[in-house]
Amino acid sequence: MKEILLATSNQNKVQEFSKILEPFMIKVLSLKDLSDQSEVRENGQSFKENAFLKANYYYKRYQMPVIADDSGIQIAYFNDYPDILSARFMDHLDYPRRNRLILDIMKDIKDRRAFFIAHLTFLKNGERFDYEGVVEGEIASGVKGDHGFGYDPIFYLPNIKKTMAELSEDEKNHVSHRALALKEFVHDIQENHIL
Repeated sequence: MKEILLATSNQNKVQEFSKILEPFMIKVLSLKDLSDQSEVRENGQSFKENAFLKANYYYKRYQMPVIADDSGIQIAYFNDYPDILSARFMDHLDYPRRNRLILDIMKDIKDRRAFFIAHLTFLKNGERFDYEGVVEGEIASGVKGDHGFGYDPIFYLPNIKKTMAELSEDEKNHVSHRALALKEFVHDIQENHIL
């Protein structure tokens, strides 16, 4: 089984990556597995730049294949904000309170378009590979669902008629922004043998 380091301590992300990559005989290690509590300043201007900053830092540190993601939500009504600031947006509040505040602000708003975006950067032997997944949806009318994390309970998928948090783990691993980016990564592993 091949090993890659996922540059995160977020166990929700680790579980998501592991579940998708396990069938391809890839073991995902996290920073927690390495007892690494260091943090990388994500001061890039895009998801792509931030993913690279993280991947490059840990690749130099451990000299092993590293994959890093940066992801977030864009809300049309907020001019695509919070975008790359999604994790730090109103970070004095937990996600349930952030989600309720967004719903309150958008209570009477008709344009509810939103996008989940994930960018992955994979580094191995000095080579860099980038992948992106985008899911178009809407801000829901209320908090729905017990699965997922972050903004999942207010991100509604019109074609499925569920929020991201109402999807089962298997369903989410087929349609999420991270899943779409990971599918590109897996395709590169299978077709171009990058791992």
